[in-house]
Amino acid sequence: MSKGKLIGLLAGALLLNGIQAACTQLTGDEALYWMHARHLDWGFRDHPPMTGLWAGLGYHLLATELGVRLMTILSHLLTLWLLFRLARPVKLLHYALLIASVPVMHLYGFTATPDSPLLLATALYLTTWQRFIRDSSWLHTLLLGMCMAFLVWSKYHGLLIILFALLPIKRLWLHKQFWSAACIGILLYLPHLLWQYQHDFPTFKYHLAGRNDDAWEWKHIGGYIGGQLLVFNPVVLGMAIYILVKRTPRDAFERSIQWLLSGVLLLFLFNSFRGRVEPHWTTPVTLCAIILILREWQSKSPGKPVLYSLAGITTMLMVVRIGLVTDIFPPLKKEYHTGKQSVTALHKIAKDKPVCFMNSYQMPSLYMFYTGGIAHSINNIEGGKNQYDLWNYNEYINEKPFLFVASYDAPHFEDVEQDGIHFKIKAYDDLPVLHQLEVLTDDACLNTYPGEYITLQSTITNHNHYPVHLENEKHPIGWLLLFNYKKPNQADVEVEIKGLPKTLQPAESARITMSFIAPDRTGKNIARLAARVDELPHVYLSNGIVVRY
Repeated sequence: MSKGKLIGLLAGALLLNGIQAACTQLTGDEALYWMHARHLDWGFRDHPPMTGLWAGLGYHLLATELGVRLMTILSHLLTLWLLFRLARPVKLLHYALLIASVPVMHLYGFTATPDSPLLLATALYLTTWQRFIRDSSWLHTLLLGMCMAFLVWSKYHGLLIILFALLPIKRLWLHKQFWSAACIGILLYLPHLLWQYQHDFPTFKYHLAGRNDDAWEWKHIGGYIGGQLLVFNPVVLGMAIYILVKRTPRDAFERSIQWLLSGVLLLFLFNSFRGRVEPHWTTPVTLCAIILILREWQSKSPGKPVLYSLAGITTMLMVVRIGLVTDIFPPLKKEYHTGKQSVTALHKIAKDKPVCFMNSYQMPSLYMFYTGGIAHSINNIEGGKNQYDLWNYNEYINEKPFLFVASYDAPHFEDVEQDGIHFKIKAYDDLPVLHQLEVLTDDACLNTYPGEYITLQSTITNHNHYPVHLENEKHPIGWLLLFNYKKPNQADVEVEIKGLPKTLQPAESARITMSFIAPDRTGKNIARLAARVDELPHVYLSNGIVVRY
């Protein structure tokens, strides 16, 4: 096979992804990762820091959408080259059709998301793993440990790659060299673990406890299965499953690949019985499917119907990509072609004032990328926490002039139109911002009965860089204990707080007493203290309190 043809294929991918990246606006998630780059740290709430580093490196060279995505484009080229070496295809056409028919190989070839470095990390790990199985030298041990770190620096799902690749190779379970590599990986990953400890493990709490609260429903199972048809495409997924069932691995590496693919697919299928699963979580094992299919084709060439099917899917994906650039598909327009217009219109209204959104990490990130202004997100009980709960942008709006943009038809907010776009906004000059106040109860678990008068000793701490005025006549603060919020057995309970200081200075703590009457409940309940300013939605301030009846 000619190297020139392979170079031509890679050059074509580089050109296609470069045009796509330059002509497509950032999504809200990509804008957040650009914000990660502006605030580089050893960790962030949702993901490890690799995506922020990726976005920052490219943006440093080119301060445009293309710059944010530059490292993604380059890393995708390296992924394609490593995948070619791992799969050893007989014909370049087979390789090109296969990778071009897998949707995520298009999406993560130009978008700046955690899955892009994860794909490269997976390709590097499998390349090193193949060599390590044959020769566990200290050089390969060192490289394997570095690849382990790269996997989990990219995304936590990288742990699954390490685990499922190891499981079928029993001789390596207790191998000194493998565990030496693991120690190297842990050592390289230690700064992120220390960051998690210093910030009270926000990412682990989010992924292990706070992300999947959905009840069991058939739609989650069907959604996962349907999602995999979109991630792999039906033809590739069907061929991969057939090979998993029928093909006997030729060597230890192929056995690892089969276990890795089947293990990840089955694990997330099992998780779909417990709640919603994001389809793209299986993205890294699309490489395994491609490797297995191309190795199968080494001895048994695919029939024309298979190749025609892959060519048809590739054609449809290319039409979609053209639609992304030319803005001809309404569903794609909202995601890739409206963010800039929206925040630019809002900036005309706000002028030099900071802007605050409700329950959105996407909009403030897009606002700062496209306008250069200051933006923040206040996350109330109707949404969830995000990275802006860890950043101190609230210091720009606390008791200062700013524009509040509501995410719903909020009372006393004005409907304002600018450049054909409508916003629900309200201007504030002296609103106290309660985010980064933390209330920790001495007791995290209570046994009670309906109607009992309960007192809870607690500590309130101000983690902001500014003093918080808790007694404010113009903007009164109300307190509420929310039981099982958004659950069928929800209860809202008035709470009295004694010992609350008028002002809490930065880093200052105070002892308070919370008193309330236990509502009519049964079984186990979760309660959290929430506070509201004026008629704005409540925000959570306390830890979860387990209340048993």
